[in-house]
Amino acid sequence: MDIINAQPLNAEQIAGLDNPFNYTTWRGKVILWVTFGLFVAACIAFSISMIVAKSEKIRKFSLTYTMITAIAATAYLSMAFEQGYFIKENGRQMYYARYIDWFFTTPLLIYELATLAGVGLPLTLAAIFFDILMIVTGLFGALTYRESVRWGWFAIGCFAFIPVVYLILFNFRKYLNEKTRFPYTVQSIYLCGIWLLYPLAWGLTEGGYIIREDWEHLWFAILDIIAKIFFGFNTIFLFRKYLPYSEGSIADAKPDAPRHPEMWRNETVTKPDAYFSPKPITPGTRNRKNASATANNRVEMQ
Repeated sequence: MDIINAQPLNAEQIAGLDNPFNYTTWRGKVILWVTFGLFVAACIAFSISMIVAKSEKIRKFSLTYTMITAIAATAYLSMAFEQGYFIKENGRQMYYARYIDWFFTTPLLIYELATLAGVGLPLTLAAIFFDILMIVTGLFGALTYRESVRWGWFAIGCFAFIPVVYLILFNFRKYLNEKTRFPYTVQSIYLCGIWLLYPLAWGLTEGGYIIREDWEHLWFAILDIIAKIFFGFNTIFLFRKYLPYSEGSIADAKPDAPRHPEMWRNETVTKPDAYFSPKPITPGTRNRKNASATANNRVEMQ
């Protein structure tokens, strides 16, 4: 049992634990272990991509998805070990380990979209702030058994989700150019579409207790796999040629600012300075420059 629940359980909690609807059975454990294995495999794949990358842009994106999948794998391992949960008043297990996962991974996903679009730091932080607020309010709602308070936190979380969707689907698009427009459009709609299913899953599980604990694990596992593993593979392998080199240096207050200056480089370039190295001076060019300087000196002497 988790350390949070070290205190004695009351009669209602004990009765709830006797109901398979409220706790994780062997089916749920299989789901958690399989999901953990998938995230470990994805983490290894992204790590290999980071190591063998021939350009810094691929290495940077691969590193971020390595961290995302590693965090998710850790969370699912803790749940598979029957840790990271809290027993509510009705005896149902509430896995707060899942919210710890989302607290760290969803901001990284937003950061990846912002990097792809070339958005500056202020707007990126704004989207991350409302995303974290949404996760925290969802956790507060899941921790309480009082129905009015639970759905109140859910409503606040939904309101916090609105700015996230607006920034990703509309505001970030102002910074796109001809190279990033297509991949960003696909990835932003993909991610927001998946994220819209999370409140529905929350309402049927932590909110309304309509779905049993095992199927709650299945639902969230499928959503996490699609939102993290598939999303990362799309970015790294399907849209790799569209990835910007830099993190985006467009000023948020200047809509006419140059977009993505010098960020698409040849994949074979391993030294960034080589792209900006001066042109070699041939002997003929040096002689012409010396002759020109001599002629100028003569004119000055006259």
